[in-house]
Amino acid sequence: MWYEPLTEVISLKNWIMYICAYFCVVFILFCTICLRDATKYVVKWTKITFYPSENSEKNQETRIKNRQKEKIRRRH
Repeated sequence: MWYEPLTEVISLKNWIMYICAYFCVVFILFCTICLRDATKYVVKWTKITFYPSENSEKNQETRIKNRQKEKIRRRH
C-alpha cells in the first residue's frame, strides 16, 4: 500500500520531465531558426555598411558588363 503514492509521484516526475524535454527541443529549434535568420540579416547589414564599394553603381556597371561578356563567350 505504501508504494502506490510513490509510483504516482514518479509518474508525475516523468511527465514533468517529458514536458520539459519537449519544451527544450522546441526552444532549441526556435533558436536555431531565429539565429539563422539573424545571421543572414547581420551579414547583409555588415556588407552594406562596411563594404559600400560592393554596392556602388560603378561596380554594378562592371558586373553587368562582365556578365554580358560571359554570355557572348558562351555563344561562341
